[in-house]
Amino acid sequence: MLIVAAELTGELVDVRCSGGVITEIAAQLPAKADEFVLKARGGALLPGLHDHHIHLFAQAAADVSLHCGPPQVADRPQLQQALQQSADSGWLRGVGYHESVAGELDRWALDQWQSERPLRIQHRSGKMWILNTLATQLLGLDDHPKQPGIERNAQGQVTGRLFRMDPWLRGKLAQQSAPELAPLSRRRSVSLMPVPVIRRRKWNSSASWCRGVKSSSGWCYWVI
Repeated sequence: MLIVAAELTGELVDVRCSGGVITEIAAQLPAKADEFVLKARGGALLPGLHDHHIHLFAQAAADVSLHCGPPQVADRPQLQQALQQSADSGWLRGVGYHESVAGELDRWALDQWQSERPLRIQHRSGKMWILNTLATQLLGLDDHPKQPGIERNAQGQVTGRLFRMDPWLRGKLAQQSAPELAPLSRRRSVSLMPVPVIRRRKWNSSASWCRGVKSSSGWCYWVI
């Protein structure tokens, strides 16, 4: 791959990569036959960014929740089967729902599949929860006619859809214990890999550390 006109240390340069390694850096590099060319148009060329922020408790909760969307659940019969096969008692928590499975859901749709246990399903976007009728009753949604985020239909009935109400819902369900982090921590710890870091120094062909690529500006780039 050839990256054309990228900003690097204040200069516009071309950068050639081969086999996942930077092989050439110069003011202008001719493209080779069948070489993919990416036009940077003056954009900064940076090392790979590693997003270290995570939603730890949300992931731990999702691990012990019922998956209600692709790829585990792809259509209405599969969702119905998943909701009805859960044999535990108490609250049933689903995650990852998408409309491609069974369209727009509300309390009455969920009641057809699960009415004996309080059920709440989180939309894949994370912005909405969908509750069945038993769940709306236990949370007392009808007692909060002016609460923002509780959807009502044209007749003023609670639909079971809650928008951006995670803090409120968390407070109402405070009696439920926080998800256990140990299983998630153990799984994550064994999957950690070293993070590559790109560094630079002034070129010195005799230095043992200079194993990278010399650029036209006299800098040496390498990955450790």
